Amino acid sequence: SYIIGGGTSNKSSLLVSPFNIKDSMLTHIGLAFAGKKNLQVFHVTDQPRNRQAACQQDGYEAFSRLPEVRYTALWERAVKRRIHRRLIRFCKKSCRRSIQFDTDFQLNNGNRWYCSEFCAIALKKAGVKIPAPLKVALSDPLFCSYLRRDTLIYFPVDFFIQDSLFRKVSQP
Repeated sequence: SYIIGGGTSNKSSLLVSPFNIKDSMLTHIGLAFAGKKNLQVFHVTDQPRNRQAACQQDGYEAFSRLPEVRYTALWERAVKRRIHRRLIRFCKKSCRRSIQFDTDFQLNNGNRWYCSEFCAIALKKAGVKIPAPLKVALSDPLFCSYLRRDTLIYFPVDFFIQDSLFRKVSQP
């Protein structure tokens, strides 16, 4: 199983990088699985194409060539077959649901997710132990105003790097 990440240039993604743990360029992630011809990427985006649902399935080429993607990198983790099947099942099921992008970045608010929250939920539901979400005080008035609160509890876009959960295998 893989996590694919990208550095994107859209405005909302540029606001993400100050909240990363390590990789300041990483602004968007998804889960990827080897398909018959190439990697299939499942991700939640704030810019859905051709439909309202934010959860999308793309081939690696389509994901890496999105207009806002500046670069991509790939991390992998060997998982047991049953966990792998659970992850794929969860991702496919999520893309059939009416998932909306979570512009408030709140955890546990139904069918509203952001990209790293989607990945964290999928991994956890499949039985992979993941780090706890981070809790930070928001000191920038812009973030406080936009999110309408002074504390953020969230999964950073690079949460999976903690505890060597995944291993980087490629980056251009």
